Amino acid sequence: MEKQKIPWNEIKKNILRAVGIFVLFNVILIIISLFVNLDKEIESNNLFPESISLLNYDNNRKFTKVNIDSIIDDSKLEDNDEYGKKVYRWDNDDELTFNVNLSSSKTYEIALDYFSLQENVQDITVNVIVDGVSNSEYDNITIPTYWTDAVRTEVYDIYQNEVTQMQKRYDVWNKYFLYDQRFYENTPLSFALSSGNHEIKIKKNQGSLLLGDLYFFEKEEFNSYSKPTGSSNNEMIVLEGEDPALKSSPNISSSSSQLTHLTPYSTNRNRLNVLSGDSFNVSGYSVTYAFEVKKEGLYNIALKYYISQTYTSVYSKILIDNVILNKDLNRYCFKNNLNNTKGSYAYEILNSNNDVMQFYFDEGIHYLTIELDASLQAPIYLELVNLIDEINELYLEVIKLTGGNSDKNKTWNIDKYIPDARTRLNDWLTRIEKLLDYISEVSMSNSRKHNRLYQQIENAYKKIKSIAKNPNKLPSMLNVLYEGSASASLMLSNSLHTSTFSPLSLDKIYIYGSDAKLPKIRNNFFVKYFATIQRIFRTKVEPVKSDSVTIWVNRSTYYVSMMQQFADAYFTPNTGIKIRFSLLPDESKLTYANASNTQPDAAIGVSSTIPYSLGIRGALADLRSMEGFNTTIKPFAPGSLMSFIEGDKVYGLPETQDFQVMFYREDLLDKLGLSVPETYDDIIAMLPSLQRYGMNFYMPMAGGSGLKSIGITAPFYYQFGCDIYSDDYLKANIDTIEGIKAMTLMVDLFTIYSLPLTTQNFYNDFRNGMTPIGIANFDAYLQLLYAAPEIAGKWKITLVPGVRQEDDTINRIQTADNKTIVIFEKSKKKAEAWSFLKWWLSTDTQSKFASAIQSTYGELFLWNTANLEAFKDLALPKDDIEVILNQLEYLYNVPQTPATYMVERGISNAWNACVFNTVSVRAAVTDYSLEINREITRKMIEFKYLDKNGNKIKDYHVPSIDEIKSWQQQG
Repeated sequence: MEKQKIPWNEIKKNILRAVGIFVLFNVILIIISLFVNLDKEIESNNLFPESISLLNYDNNRKFTKVNIDSIIDDSKLEDNDEYGKKVYRWDNDDELTFNVNLSSSKTYEIALDYFSLQENVQDITVNVIVDGVSNSEYDNITIPTYWTDAVRTEVYDIYQNEVTQMQKRYDVWNKYFLYDQRFYENTPLSFALSSGNHEIKIKKNQGSLLLGDLYFFEKEEFNSYSKPTGSSNNEMIVLEGEDPALKSSPNISSSSSQLTHLTPYSTNRNRLNVLSGDSFNVSGYSVTYAFEVKKEGLYNIALKYYISQTYTSVYSKILIDNVILNKDLNRYCFKNNLNNTKGSYAYEILNSNNDVMQFYFDEGIHYLTIELDASLQAPIYLELVNLIDEINELYLEVIKLTGGNSDKNKTWNIDKYIPDARTRLNDWLTRIEKLLDYISEVSMSNSRKHNRLYQQIENAYKKIKSIAKNPNKLPSMLNVLYEGSASASLMLSNSLHTSTFSPLSLDKIYIYGSDAKLPKIRNNFFVKYFATIQRIFRTKVEPVKSDSVTIWVNRSTYYVSMMQQFADAYFTPNTGIKIRFSLLPDESKLTYANASNTQPDAAIGVSSTIPYSLGIRGALADLRSMEGFNTTIKPFAPGSLMSFIEGDKVYGLPETQDFQVMFYREDLLDKLGLSVPETYDDIIAMLPSLQRYGMNFYMPMAGGSGLKSIGITAPFYYQFGCDIYSDDYLKANIDTIEGIKAMTLMVDLFTIYSLPLTTQNFYNDFRNGMTPIGIANFDAYLQLLYAAPEIAGKWKITLVPGVRQEDDTINRIQTADNKTIVIFEKSKKKAEAWSFLKWWLSTDTQSKFASAIQSTYGELFLWNTANLEAFKDLALPKDDIEVILNQLEYLYNVPQTPATYMVERGISNAWNACVFNTVSVRAAVTDYSLEINREITRKMIEFKYLDKNGNKIKDYHVPSIDEIKSWQQQG
């Protein structure tokens, strides 16, 4: 049969016709979309009363009341009209002792009336001691402070994108039941007390509050849901999730999403339209919404929510007017359909066993509170902590046995030396299997593919299983069990954070009569398509404000936004000077901008090396010539100014201040019988004990690249009493006797005493115990404080070791980087810029900003201000603040010269030559001193301090620490 020819021309025509129709269809849609207004504003019923009372409680519960005036002498009480009686102002860290007479032997829950006076993000915490018996379960109980937006109008940045507002404390009286410190129990703390008198002590650890009466409620089980009486209606109350009236933590914030079904919505601007699960995710966090019911009757409650697909279902308490009405609302489950890869929002209509709950509301204002509850996930966390501790124990035993020798070719009879090692490994496998089953149960889903927590723990299980197959290989498989970034221990440690993570995002809450109908949850295809087109074609234009002082900020948009709000709220109204902040993504732009006359008036957050390098070239204004300079620098560490000075000119001031302190694992040092070192001799003495177990000490020289910065090497010189420069700053001083001692110690630590030459990540090595002690900075402190829950309470900081002097004191001098502020010489608004910078660096402003940035964006946004007076008010443990401030008394940054870069390079090269090429210290220092001094002479000639023959034209003067202190004293 003859083959039929394929009509290619016809096919081509059909294809072109289809393409043409598709293109035409899209062009039509694009044209239509440009005329369709998809922007949506909110139609919210959220209320923000000036006064909210959270003193309600279930009137049916039996309790014994302890009046505050029976505890505190009347002369120490003060009147409080809002509470209606006298109260106790509790702002000292002391304890209250009182007696309560109970009529029957019961299990009791303690509640108290209080009014928070906290000005920063630190929680109020207390310990409770009953009849002289202290119980760790009753320690560090958190009493929340409530927060709200500082103003009730939207705040926008220069691009008209809505940004998160500054937060303020919400002044509210609350009746609060005491919970465990992590909120891992579903009910308040229980106290089993017999009838009769009992002595109760409440010790306050931190925070300030007004205290009212106390209550001992008899513990009762929650009732089951029963439908209340009342009439139905078609009312609809809509609450925007991103606008709670108050929240129990400033870390809870709103975010912007481009999903078209969320409100408010804009195609070309970012609008805050959802309570973010990235911040509303910690057990005990709560948000409270206020709303007005205009028609009494029965109402349903629906929440439009979203849970990230990588997490389990989320549980919460639901309170109506501060009361949990039934047992279903005490641990309500928001299911996460892990099979749903779309990650879409869903409605949750509050129900009891799939029967919709109805709630009776009378006319007036009511409150709805959603409090996250991780009590079902808490057993996961506690078991993980136990497993990690047990793995740590076995690791130390193996290290003691092998001395850190992990030779893969060596065979060990592990049963002989650690008889129960095999049993422990198998026991861990059994417990992890049960843990994985429990996670699946709590997740309310059989899907494990998208569950991050399940996957992390399952991977750790596989690691342990590989060891359990042949325990004799344990010594050579410590990297699989405990060490390294992929070890079972670290995987379990990383799971700690997600084990109780409860990320609940809320878009809307509907309180509606049964005759009303919920709107569709999502938009159709055309709305999404039109929105995409509009986002492409609509542009964002930055407004021009030529009358403002322009300041470039080398920080993230979070800081820029908050700085703008701060200046607009507190500086401009009092001075009339407008400030316009802009993001500076690259510091090199400062040099280019100055060269092209497009520089700003000032810059903030720039690196500490920039003020000198720009200032000596005439680009920056001399701040010391400004009015009020001495007063402005008064709160700074004198040594922090050294690197900004040329002669009598000061080109920059510190804004934030880094610090170096010594971190140590108290738990591990105790097990090894080691004390905290005070000097380098003490470090050397402890190294054999550490290294016997495969551990070591961390020095900052082990981090970073091959070039050792002068900030890392200089402390050794200063501690030995060696100034890096000669008195006239025309040559390096490193080849003196003291300089040789400094270099010798630097070299010996890494050659004779075997400190690690490189450490990839001190934070990880400190967590897993490989490096249980070391010197590190602010970044490491933040990571350990907030991202290492498995070692919380097991580590501390102290002063950096130093060199003991003849008078028996210890020289602990350290350098520390900082972020700085500068004003450009070409600016026509230098006086206005200086007026702002004086205000910005003041103690009051820095304290308020440190509190505001944390209360708005969360505790991780810790503002390490260079103002030492303001630093005292930071939301950090008091003991840590004391250590850091004591260490900053030893701060001495290296004075700058035109050839500082060569001094840095020469010292680093000398150290590398000694350590890696076994060159003698004397020979290396002598050779590189010649190179350094030649470069110093060349640069001093370039900047007119020497003539071409090397003769001095003018002195190069750098003020001493004592001179800077005298400036401060004049302020």
